[in-house]
Amino acid sequence: MAATAAKPGLLGDSTPNAPPISEQFTIRPARLSDIPMLAQISTRAYWLSAINRFIAPRAPEFPNDIPRFFRRMMRRRICLPNGLFLVACKTSDPDVPVGYGQFVRLGDDAGAKELVASKGVLLRVWMYIMTWIFWVYNKIDLFIHPAHAFDQTALNLLTEWGNEDDLKHWKSHPERSNRWYANSLVIDPEYQGKGIGRMLMVEPMQRAQSERVIMGLTSSPHGEFLYRKLGFQMLGDFCKRPDIERPDEKGGGIMIWYPEGYEGVRHGD
Repeated sequence: MAATAAKPGLLGDSTPNAPPISEQFTIRPARLSDIPMLAQISTRAYWLSAINRFIAPRAPEFPNDIPRFFRRMMRRRICLPNGLFLVACKTSDPDVPVGYGQFVRLGDDAGAKELVASKGVLLRVWMYIMTWIFWVYNKIDLFIHPAHAFDQTALNLLTEWGNEDDLKHWKSHPERSNRWYANSLVIDPEYQGKGIGRMLMVEPMQRAQSERVIMGLTSSPHGEFLYRKLGFQMLGDFCKRPDIERPDEKGGGIMIWYPEGYEGVRHGD
């Protein structure tokens, strides 16, 4: 597999003089059939990132391990009853994704319960069954295709660092428990800079606004520019960073967005 050299992460504004973004691209729910293509998009987008170099130092030797990793992750996320998994496609070719966003509604307030209830009983039962099927499938897949590209120690460290960030910025603040959270927002490098990331953020931000709850995310250095333009503020830096980061990879961190009319506690208050 030949990986495209590209900046990791997200995108900024639309290209000047381009046709309206709504005419070029469309947003729809993700399908199971999208997962292989979305895994390839993630592989191209993150191939040269510091995180990928840290957790998968042998990726050049075992390049197929990277899309397999993303496929396993997406199989789990597409079955979340409190999730919102969206893909962006060209309007002229709606079956081929060019980017995606995976969001989750956390908490136990009315908004969180309504989202789960809106899926319907049959769909929730299907998701529950598929969660277990994919759990078994992923175990078999990992047994057949061991992840040689990855450093398990680095993976464990990354998980520990993520747990530290979660405790510091979210779990230790009960007022932030009810929130929307962007787990992933990834655009194919070929389509970055066209405003697709902004399009993918519209629905979850509208939901957060209507529910009067905050939205949080973990931003890459390149994604921080987009999120700030959308009104996100920096909560703080990561607790730990890989030592292999380059100077141009500094930036990013834990970010938060407050809806209009939000009456809860804000950071810094």
